[in-house]
Amino acid sequence: GTATSADYTFTTSAAPVEIIVDDTDPGWTTTGTWTQGTYSGGWNDTYWYCYNRKTSSTATSTWTPNLPTAGTYDVYCWYTSGSNRTAKVTYRIYYSGGSTTKSLSQRSNGSQWVLLASGLPFDAGTGGYVMFNNVTGEANDSYVIIADAIKWVRVGGDTAPPTVPTGLAATPASTTSMSLSWTASTDDTGVAGYKIYRNSTLVGTSATTSYTDSGLTANTQYTYAVSAYDAAGNESAQSSSVSKYTLGIASVVCDRTAGQYYNTTPFTFTNAGIGAGKVSSYRFAWDNSATHTWTDTETGWTTTQTVVNASGAAAWYFHVRGYNGDGVPTAATDMGPYYYDATPPTLPTLTLDRTLTNAANVQATFGGSTDANFDHYELRLDSDSYAIATSPYIIVVSGLSEAAHTVYVRGVDKAGNASTAASASFTIDRTAPSIPANLAATAASTTSMALSWSASTDATGVAGYRVYRGGALIASPTTTSYMDTGLAANTQYSYTVSAFDGASNESIQSGAAARYTLSTPPTGSIISCSASAGSWSSSPSFEMSNTGFGPGKVSTYRYVWDGSPTHTWTDSEPTWTTTSKTLTADTTTHPFYFHVKGYNGDGVGNGTLDLGPYNYGVVYDTIAAAMNNPDGSGVIIQPNNVVSAVFADSFYIEQADRTRGIRVDATTALAVGSSVRLGGRLAGASGERKLIDAAVTDYYAATAPRPLHVRIADLGGSSPDAFTSGLPAGNGTYNIGLLVRVAGVVKSHSTGWFVLEDGSGATVKVYSDKLVTDQSYVAATGISTIESGQRVIRTRSQDDVRQYAP
Repeated sequence: GTATSADYTFTTSAAPVEIIVDDTDPGWTTTGTWTQGTYSGGWNDTYWYCYNRKTSSTATSTWTPNLPTAGTYDVYCWYTSGSNRTAKVTYRIYYSGGSTTKSLSQRSNGSQWVLLASGLPFDAGTGGYVMFNNVTGEANDSYVIIADAIKWVRVGGDTAPPTVPTGLAATPASTTSMSLSWTASTDDTGVAGYKIYRNSTLVGTSATTSYTDSGLTANTQYTYAVSAYDAAGNESAQSSSVSKYTLGIASVVCDRTAGQYYNTTPFTFTNAGIGAGKVSSYRFAWDNSATHTWTDTETGWTTTQTVVNASGAAAWYFHVRGYNGDGVPTAATDMGPYYYDATPPTLPTLTLDRTLTNAANVQATFGGSTDANFDHYELRLDSDSYAIATSPYIIVVSGLSEAAHTVYVRGVDKAGNASTAASASFTIDRTAPSIPANLAATAASTTSMALSWSASTDATGVAGYRVYRGGALIASPTTTSYMDTGLAANTQYSYTVSAFDGASNESIQSGAAARYTLSTPPTGSIISCSASAGSWSSSPSFEMSNTGFGPGKVSTYRYVWDGSPTHTWTDSEPTWTTTSKTLTADTTTHPFYFHVKGYNGDGVGNGTLDLGPYNYGVVYDTIAAAMNNPDGSGVIIQPNNVVSAVFADSFYIEQADRTRGIRVDATTALAVGSSVRLGGRLAGASGERKLIDAAVTDYYAATAPRPLHVRIADLGGSSPDAFTSGLPAGNGTYNIGLLVRVAGVVKSHSTGWFVLEDGSGATVKVYSDKLVTDQSYVAATGISTIESGQRVIRTRSQDDVRQYAP
């Protein structure tokens, strides 16, 4: 090719073209059987082999290159040598217009390039190739033939230059560079590159069809031509030339500062001049848009200055760009904004946090003034001068007279236009209201106190009251009453009240009112008894206790001890001021109740409690002894007796010797056989005695009693004492209330009962859900009792009835 320096132009030779086809490349093909070798020395460390044949070919190897250019080539082969290699392998080289052969021994000169042929013409592409087969003519067919790599080296043959480049185009890339592009040339061996000439002087080369020429002068015309050359150094004629200007440099300043506001117009813009190194002309637009879409029909500008005018309250922009000698624009510049405004802002809003004050400063809050170019607010008090202010603004009232004062606020825009001023007034008042009178305190609950008083007066109006408890401020109501909460029960609190006005002037506090909160109401956790309610005591003394007296509790109690479950209070009942009191039950004929009411330190009652019933009974060691008392008597039967039957609304007990039993009117979860101690009040029912108001005081598991086997005629028995009636006209031992067993024949039956006869001359009605048939023989177990003067047995379950064959 051709190279240039500051002193000489000289020609260089292109590097030779080498094309290698290896046994791993697509251009290598085979027929027959080939085995990959394992020894080193192959091109790229790989090779293949087959065994030779004397006459008939059984394998071939072919190398086909894809030559980039036509020309004269030398051809070489590569193989690994060895003593077991053939001494006569024949390579056949196919080239443009013919072929030639080369025989050689593979026993020596291995692992290097061995020349097969030189100076052979080849066309570009895949028309030429090299091949051999495994026929060697050797008598011994145990030698191997190596197939590895073939190399083509281009050694000459190109004298034709490329075609002349066409379509050369030049485009200014910047103020100091030009972008060139053209249509590619062609060459029989390939174009190696292009030479670029500026103003007939070579300035560079390019391997592609484009080039950027740099280091140029702005807005200056340059002429370019391009030639093509190939690898052999053949150069084409230069293309047609093209002339273009570089981009211009635009520089414009304004006599006003962008981003500021102005009341006056015009605005003057000045450029840096016209000509080489600058621009050839300018165009501009003056509008209210921050950007501009260029049409190149904007106002032309070829002098050093231009003057424009603004109107309206808006931001103005000067859009400008320069053009080079070809009319190509520079990058546009958007100058501005330049603000022009002659319209004042709108009226602002103004509010004061107070219109009446004593010594507290007044806070002015303002805003709402609108303007496209609004800047700040200004404030003045009365006839003072305006000063810049921000909202909220504090007006210090110390030193001001006790009178009305006016605040003025106006909005100001960035051009200095001021709005109409807004105004608001406040009054300074330093005189306190009158003292509240007639303060009264009333306990509302255990934790609250209700207060009330007469209204105060003030020249500017009472704004509210301050309530003090024990000298400490607790509330500031606006009415003449207040409910103080969160207090302790039965605790005295002292209150005073003052009045204040809108200027925070406060009166002297009123006279004090002291009262107790209500006492804690009596409850079962505060008042207790030594005996349990509903139980039975063998002692007539009952001790009542409380948790104490004083703040948080009560100051005193009043009480009543009587036989009524309720009490109507008169607040004249006996007082109770100790933590315990012993009361006496003076009779066993009725239960006793303890009624109590608590009072606070002011003697105000709060809450009542009714405790009971408490029962007092005389202790008897047998059921018979207990029954020998009139109805209404309270009795306690001990030691324990066994439960013989349990029904829905009652149960029966009997002594261990089965001499006496009694009905207990009370529900129980105890099982038959439980041993119990209990108390109750005697009563009569259909000829049998029973206990009412009963309570079990002790029990434990024991053995269920066995029934007495009796004749039907012996059921009931005669009266055992003056208070217990037996079966009318009955004889024998009293057995009502005992567990008995009878047997006999069913005389009649209906749902829930049947009648038995045992031949003793009497019948008994048996209550049972067990189904029986008339004339069947049945044994029945149950409680002996009387119903309408007749013998009755109450069975406990169907298991108490056994039916036998007639």
